[in-house]
Amino acid sequence: LVIHYFLNHFVIPREAKQFPNKLVASAWDLSSPLRSKIITGFSGTNDTQLLLPVHIRQYDLPELQKTDAIVVNNLLQPEN
Repeated sequence: LVIHYFLNHFVIPREAKQFPNKLVASAWDLSSPLRSKIITGFSGTNDTQLLLPVHIRQYDLPELQKTDAIVVNNLLQPEN
């Protein structure tokens, strides 16, 4: 009975809080073509460039073009 009271009055209300509204945004929402400022982001890989919003252009820095090959090489090592 004591544990039940403690859980219902202290633990569950704090740990299982619910909110009346849900806030959701995607890359399309965050990068509206109506924005006047430059949008900068980092996805970690360049293989998802086809998933970017139409008005966003991916720019790969020349000095980082070899990083994909380095990652593939590391993944194909015998110890992996």
